[in-house]
Amino acid sequence: MKRAVFAALALSFWATGVHAVDIYRQDFQDATAADWAASGRGDIRLSDYQGNISLKFAGHAQSLVSVEAKGLRNVIVRSKIAALGLGPADGCYAEVSPDDGATWLTALSVHKGQDSGTAQVSGAFANPRLDGRAKLFLRFRADLSQRNATCWGDDVAIIGDAPVPMQTLDLATLSGDTPLAGLARVSAFMPGADAMPISGTVRGTLELRPQIKPDGMVIISDLDSARTVDSRATWPALSIALVNDGDRLIPSGGGPVPSANADWEWVVAPGKIWMQPGDNGLVRAVLPVALQERNANCLHNGRLLVLFDPKGGASKAVAQFDQETCAYFKFDAWSRVPASFQPAEIAAADALITRDRAERASRVPLKPLSALRADYPDIDIDALARAAGPFAVFGIDDGDTHYVAPCPTRAGDDPLCDERHLPSFSTAKTLVAALSLFRLEKLHPGAAFEKIADHVPACAQKGGWGDVRLIDMLDMTSGHYNSVVANADEDSVATVAFFTSQTAEQKVDFACSVPRQEAPGKTWVYHTFDTFLLGVAMTDIIRKNGLGDDIYDDLIHPIWRALNQSAALDTTRRTYDETAQPFTGWGLTYHRDDVVRAARFLKGDAKIDGQSYFDATLLNEGMQRAKPGAGKQALAPNIRYYHGIWARDVGLLVGYGQPVWAPYMSGFGGISVVMLPNGVTFYAYNDDNHFDWTAAVAEGNKIRKLLSMTVLSGFASRPAAGSRHPAVLSLDRRQ
Repeated sequence: MKRAVFAALALSFWATGVHAVDIYRQDFQDATAADWAASGRGDIRLSDYQGNISLKFAGHAQSLVSVEAKGLRNVIVRSKIAALGLGPADGCYAEVSPDDGATWLTALSVHKGQDSGTAQVSGAFANPRLDGRAKLFLRFRADLSQRNATCWGDDVAIIGDAPVPMQTLDLATLSGDTPLAGLARVSAFMPGADAMPISGTVRGTLELRPQIKPDGMVIISDLDSARTVDSRATWPALSIALVNDGDRLIPSGGGPVPSANADWEWVVAPGKIWMQPGDNGLVRAVLPVALQERNANCLHNGRLLVLFDPKGGASKAVAQFDQETCAYFKFDAWSRVPASFQPAEIAAADALITRDRAERASRVPLKPLSALRADYPDIDIDALARAAGPFAVFGIDDGDTHYVAPCPTRAGDDPLCDERHLPSFSTAKTLVAALSLFRLEKLHPGAAFEKIADHVPACAQKGGWGDVRLIDMLDMTSGHYNSVVANADEDSVATVAFFTSQTAEQKVDFACSVPRQEAPGKTWVYHTFDTFLLGVAMTDIIRKNGLGDDIYDDLIHPIWRALNQSAALDTTRRTYDETAQPFTGWGLTYHRDDVVRAARFLKGDAKIDGQSYFDATLLNEGMQRAKPGAGKQALAPNIRYYHGIWARDVGLLVGYGQPVWAPYMSGFGGISVVMLPNGVTFYAYNDDNHFDWTAAVAEGNKIRKLLSMTVLSGFASRPAAGSRHPAVLSLDRRQ
């Protein structure tokens, strides 16, 4: 899914704050690079290709610029590189130094297999060593062995955030009437060194009654012109039942809590409960919370802190949002919120505790990412961070252990990251759309090849859908499109109506109205509305054949329950009408362990209670096990899309002389779940539109070879170095 956005706004209100600050930008379009110093052996010049000017560098040349960094925090380096004719060991690099060139950190690298010549690889990079520096160095560097190999660097941007004051969260703050002055550090929400366990049990309902506007909100970026900032300032009321299991505080339900708010719904996960000296005997509780956009999938994460008396009564709560997975709307917000706690017996208390314990017991064993080097000494953790993107939630599963990076926020690392809410966006095209059809084909053979027009009356009335099969919709080869240009349909102004409509009828009418251009099965065109229409057709099939009433509840949710997945997966985004049609192609909310276990299920035998849950043919085709490299070419020559699952040939990235196809899931904004064929899974959730997980492939290959050495042959040896030209800086116009 790619949400269409149109206008950029830069706003802040209700609090003093500083947005992301531009440190440096250079796109070379003025045909000058006077501040870049060239050196090394090789060719450096400005190059014009079809009106776009970039920095061409080859051989062993480099070009460097010094940048005043202003001592900012959360520094991000963005750049683009194109390459052509690279040898197996060649590389084009964007690198940054925080210490006057003593050490260099790789911000972006391009290697064999990424060198199409015209396609630019985009990267966004962050590292704590860049923060607080007065000066940074940035360079483009070539390390090429082929005479005609070439690199082009472009679109450099370095941004950062100014430091902000931090709020304390003591009893006086929570009990007073003075609005909060700013963010609080994450540690202020957590138990202190003198924390004490509570005595007895907590059972009751917590209610929040937010005011019209929070105490403070700073807009970091807003690219959504469909709604004003003011319309998104009011948070919904919340009523949530709570039970404790020792120091763990468990909310009832999972996933977004329905509300009448026009913009937001709360998502609440299990947190902690304790007592702190100085709180006058009140119980202190923290819950990971998020605001999820109504009718969309963006998640703005934070935490809720409240002091309450288990016998009734509560302080005001403090709600803070300081991290998101939302590429088009980013903000910090904080507020004291009127709250109440009413003790009551919770009928499902025992069931909530039992399920929560089962979910935690089923999680993949965790280790911090830092432990990866102890288990695999050759691993480059910085390379994994580079693959993940700036400030990402990411990890790697070696098949036995789930290694996790710290979860960053703009107020410090989040110690409750196991419960961090993550959106699916288009990973649901695999985990809902594809798996539903695989399951349906198992239950009702031939269903995947039935016709859309036979199950969606609106499409039958529009015409042109009589030969389009369900499998064509999953493959995104319906033959119905406006343009074959990459993402032109998905990102068009017209498609906004599909995403913003709230009823199944409206969404179906949009999807069925897309014009027919050719017979199905020929041309791949990325459409989220294809997978929605597929979901509508599958719903009709299961109802007509007595297989259930709802594709999510009856085909998908049984998987999550069998795997003891978190309660966040109990539901999915649906239309806001009586139909309540699952979105199918986006809309899940889950936790990082849910992602790892779902990937393991897909890569494994996909059995429940010892029985194969899916049609084996469709599953093995989609996972590239039946015929590696099958499916339609999508976006690049080395990428395929087949049965709702992406795949990429990663063989050249690790020097193999043959294709190695890795299935993966991808989601809007910077979500990647890469299922390498050696049993290793790498995942990353950023919202910087960083999708270049290339660097993770070589690290995964160090854990376990992607291919057995017995099948490897014919490796290309590194060619001898070609001639070199002195480093020059001039304008080379290539048409």
